[in-house]
Amino acid sequence: MDVLCNKLRQMRAGMANLLFVVCKADVLAAQDLPIHLAWMRERAERSDPLFYERQGFLNPSDKYYERLSGLVLHDPSGSRPPVLWINPQARVRLTEQLRKVLERGWG
Repeated sequence: MDVLCNKLRQMRAGMANLLFVVCKADVLAAQDLPIHLAWMRERAERSDPLFYERQGFLNPSDKYYERLSGLVLHDPSGSRPPVLWINPQARVRLTEQLRKVLERGWG
């Protein structure tokens, strides 16, 4: 979660942001992105001061998670298909063309 939060702070507002994470198949299998991301969004929406302090966010009114348009977890060995998560709260959505390519895969 810390890595994701670090990346969120780096994402530019006003544009689509896709985070592409390369990981091993066992890590990929163990992840439940919607649950992890919902937890993060809930903490941010509650303006949980410990969450903001721990993650290094400066301004609770800036909902950093809204900058993330989507997230891809990819196993380079090809033993598991990529996992794609589209952020329903994103301020800027991925283009339909890019979303289709990501959903279809590239293997």
